Amino acid sequence: MTARYLPVALTQRVSTVRGELRLALDVRWSQLLAACGLIGIPLPLDFASAAHTIELTGCAGVILTGGDDLADLGGPTPDRDKLERELIRYAIAKNLPLLGVCRGMQILLHTFGVRLTPVTGHAGTRHPISSGQHVREVNSYHRWGVRNVAEGFVATAYADGVVEAVRHDRLPLTGIMWHPEREEPFDNKDIDMLTTILRQRP
Repeated sequence: MTARYLPVALTQRVSTVRGELRLALDVRWSQLLAACGLIGIPLPLDFASAAHTIELTGCAGVILTGGDDLADLGGPTPDRDKLERELIRYAIAKNLPLLGVCRGMQILLHTFGVRLTPVTGHAGTRHPISSGQHVREVNSYHRWGVRNVAEGFVATAYADGVVEAVRHDRLPLTGIMWHPEREEPFDNKDIDMLTTILRQRP
């Protein structure tokens, strides 16, 4: 008997190619999610359609994937920022698990009023992160970061004083600054994390 794959919603990168506005998603997301017993449902750019998609497909959670800088930091996609802020509020209202990855964690914290500042040595590299007494190495692709979190959030991993992972102590919100879909091979710690967050609704 085949195990049931749970659907999860994913936001997408926005780009313009030959004058055509497009949404794109790294194909490795589908491979990583399959390893977690999940199947990705790419979301459209407008919130009403995105919410309808989540409800129609019975998504077990939402992933805000990586991409360009936030519009407030000079990024080119304010429409994506708007969608993801609305999805954060939607996830809270529906008690739906939400995971922000890299840019996704940035907009999660920014939505809660945290100011992002430039960081060096975190773009296009690998570095260790510490979580209590545990240390692991992860990829890193971000130029902006935070050293403090909003009320209600707990920092769960750091690198050089920069917050690399967070969770909310009451709401089903989690953020990480590395890209689990870009690890080769996928890290079992990331698979366990995604499974715990997205296959076990609070």
